[in-house]
Amino acid sequence: MRTSLCFVGALVATGVSSSVRAAVLYEDISYWLPGGSTVINPVNPPTNAYVKIQETVYDDAQGRAILAQQLQFGLVNGNPIPAAPFELYGYSITNMSYDNGPFTGVGAGVSGFNIPNTFNASVLGIWGPNAANSRWRPAPGNQPFPANFEWDIDGNNNQADGDGIGILLGQTHNSFYFAVPAGTQHGFIDGAWVHTWSGAGALEQPAAAQADLVFGRLSGPIPAPGAFGLLGLAGIATCRRRR
Repeated sequence: MRTSLCFVGALVATGVSSSVRAAVLYEDISYWLPGGSTVINPVNPPTNAYVKIQETVYDDAQGRAILAQQLQFGLVNGNPIPAAPFELYGYSITNMSYDNGPFTGVGAGVSGFNIPNTFNASVLGIWGPNAANSRWRPAPGNQPFPANFEWDIDGNNNQADGDGIGILLGQTHNSFYFAVPAGTQHGFIDGAWVHTWSGAGALEQPAAAQADLVFGRLSGPIPAPGAFGLLGLAGIATCRRRR
């Protein structure tokens, strides 16, 4: 397997080759820093980041194997495995220094994760971990064609967020997944965020009770090539593509 580095604009998509299909199509690492900045695939990883997020995109064969295994052992909850060919986006989140709310001093670690679906990419399925440290689930209204890809803690699985413990200081958890149709384009999207809930995880909170937000940039599915020229280049990032 060969790994190459390429420079791309912050919202410039790269196509998926139909002639070469690897188990891993893309892999990007984002660090969300104090002050609102984001670093993607840095040569020298920062040590002061709030959160590190690693995104890996798998082809259809590898994606099916991952979901089948995790569903078999009850590690994730969500949709059935799609029948149509798909690509699977998987995430691990490391809480480097988010603690229990860097801004308000309350919360329960990283307890929510959101990627805006800016271009209304089709989504064939979405899955969250059953324990990390508490049960996570796709946010209400995000299936089957969400306005964003979002997960929140719901420890007792009663569809009310805010009860349970998120990803605490120093922890890494795998993984949140969503599937998009095979061949969907890939690029960088601004406005992704993680959050923690008020109430230190002891109370079930409405959405208005979200206390701390960390915004950043992540890579994601972008199915509309004609829209790229309208957006310009918001910045420069590096991307790793494996073949």
